[in-house]
Amino acid sequence: MKPEILTLPDLHLVGLEARFISARSPDANRLRVIRPLWKALRARQTELGVLVDPCAYGACMCLAEAERHHPDELIYLAAFNVPPEMPTPYGFVDWCVSGQTYARFIHRGSLNRLSETIGAIFDGWLPGSGFERTAGPDLERYGERFCEDSAKSELEFLLPIRPKSAD
Repeated sequence: MKPEILTLPDLHLVGLEARFISARSPDANRLRVIRPLWKALRARQTELGVLVDPCAYGACMCLAEAERHHPDELIYLAAFNVPPEMPTPYGFVDWCVSGQTYARFIHRGSLNRLSETIGAIFDGWLPGSGFERTAGPDLERYGERFCEDSAKSELEFLLPIRPKSAD
């Protein structure tokens, strides 16, 4: 698995968020939490107005240990990239993601297998890559080639990175 290394500009992601248990945990509930979140976002998408690009974004971040109810709890945002000056509609949240360098991987196939791709990235590629993960959310970018649960579906998984520092 070899990624493309790219730099993304600042993103102003506006959408709906929820906490979930990581797919790598025995208590995982990712699909039970995130799929309804996307359904709710799609139902309210017209409230967002003009989009910066046609892609949808999933953003995922670790919570501070003191904020977690479970050791593997994360927070997920189902969102669209909107102009920064756009007001956030009632009930939505916004995440301002600073522009940075990412390793871009392509996940092919069903969302049910996304955790396998993520495992291959963190357990296979990252340790020997010469890069380390940086602060900021992991991103999923859903473009025109995404078709939920199709074997031909594609989405981008973007991992924020920087070159490993020499210790």
